[in-house]
Amino acid sequence: MAPTMVISILLINIKMFLYLSIKYKSKPTMSVMLQSLCKCSPETEKKIYDYQCICSFTVAFLSSCCLFVYETTDDVEILKPLPYIIFGYIFCDLFLIKGDAILHHVFTLIGCYNTIHYFEKDHYVHFLPLMYTEISTIFLIIKIWMDEYNGKKNTILSVLNDLIFISLFVKYRVYGFYNLIQSPETYVKINEMTNSTPNFYLTNASFYIGIYGLFIINLYWFLIICKKIYKQVIIGLVPFLNTELVAELLLSFPILFYVAYYKYVMYINNYQILDLIGISILSFTSAKYHYSKYLYLKSKSNELVEPYSYEKYAMHVRSFLALTTLSFIQETSRTFIYLSAGYHVICIMTTNNANSMIPYLFDTAMIINYHTDRYELKAELFIITVVIGLVLLLKPFYELNQVLLFLFLILQTNCIAKYTFD
Repeated sequence: MAPTMVISILLINIKMFLYLSIKYKSKPTMSVMLQSLCKCSPETEKKIYDYQCICSFTVAFLSSCCLFVYETTDDVEILKPLPYIIFGYIFCDLFLIKGDAILHHVFTLIGCYNTIHYFEKDHYVHFLPLMYTEISTIFLIIKIWMDEYNGKKNTILSVLNDLIFISLFVKYRVYGFYNLIQSPETYVKINEMTNSTPNFYLTNASFYIGIYGLFIINLYWFLIICKKIYKQVIIGLVPFLNTELVAELLLSFPILFYVAYYKYVMYINNYQILDLIGISILSFTSAKYHYSKYLYLKSKSNELVEPYSYEKYAMHVRSFLALTTLSFIQETSRTFIYLSAGYHVICIMTTNNANSMIPYLFDTAMIINYHTDRYELKAELFIITVVIGLVLLLKPFYELNQVLLFLFLILQTNCIAKYTFD
C-alpha cells in the first residue's frame, strides 16, 4: 500500500516537472525546473499553486483516514503507510515551495525518515504527533478554496472553518508537540532506538533536529495566527486597549516578585535568596520605570525621571544571579559564574544597548546544558527562550508586546525555580 501511494505521488510530481520543462523548452533537469519556477507567468504560478493545494489536501485527507482507523481499531499496522505518504509528498513539494515552508519540509523529511527507519510497535506512539499535524492542513486548504470562491468574505461557514483550523492547529501542532517534548519517556525511547546505531550522536541529533525544528516552525506559525487574531479582535473591536499607555500601566506592577516569592518562600535557602534578590531588583526597578513612563504618557508634560538604563542593568543582574544560584545549588564549576560575570560586564561597557539578547542567551545555554539532567526541564526552558525570541521577532501583540514578553518572563522564572528544587 505504502509504495503504491508514494509512486502515485511521485508520478503526479513528475508530470508537473515535465510540464514545466516542456513549457520552457528546456531539458528536464532540477536546475531548469527551479529557474522555470522563478520565471513562470502568473497563470502558471496559479496552476502550480492549485496543484500544491490539491496534493496537500489529498495527503492530509489520507493521513486523517489512517489515523481515524487507528483510533477506532487500535491497529498499529494502519499507521505504517503514513510516513511513506508524507515523505513522498514533502520531498516532491520541497522543490516548489518558498520561504519558511522550506524549513518545515526539511524538518518533516528528517522526522519521516526516522519514523520509517525506526518504526516499531513499542515506539510508534512517539511519532504520532508528527502524523497528526496533517489533520489541520485539511481545513487550511478548505480556507484557501473558500477565500477564492467568495472573495475572502466572512461567512458562517468560513468562520466555522477558521475556528476548526485554529483549534486543530493548537491541539496537534502546538500542544501535541509540547507534550512530546516534555515527556521524559520520549528521550528514553530515542536513546533506546539510537543507542545501538553506529553513528549514535549523529542519529540522536537527527531525532532532536526533526522534533524541535518542527515544533519551532509550528510556534512561529502559531504566533503569526495570534497576530492576525489580535489585529482583527483587539485592534478592530477595542482599539483603546492596544496603546502604549495601557501597556505601561500593566507593566507598572511588580508581579514577577510576588510570583518568585510565592515559589521560593516555603523552601528558601542561602543560595535561593540570591535569585530572589535578582528578581526583586528587576521587579521593582522595572515597575518604577514603567509607572514613571505611564505618568509621562498620561500627562504629556512631566519629564521621564526614571531612565530605561536602570531596568536594563537590572535585567543583567537578575540573569547573572539566576545562573549563580543554580551553580551553587547544583555544585557545578565556578567557571560558569566567572564567565557569566565577565560577559555581562563586557556587554554593558561595550554596547549602547545593554538589553542585548546575547548575554541572556549565554546564561540560558549554560543553565540548560550544565545545571540539570532532566530533559523535560531543559526542554521547557529552551521552549520559553525560543518563544521569547519569536515574540521579539514577530511582535504579535503590537503595542502590548512588552506585556506578552513579561508573561513569558514569569514562566521563565517559574521554570528556573524548578531547577533549584531539582
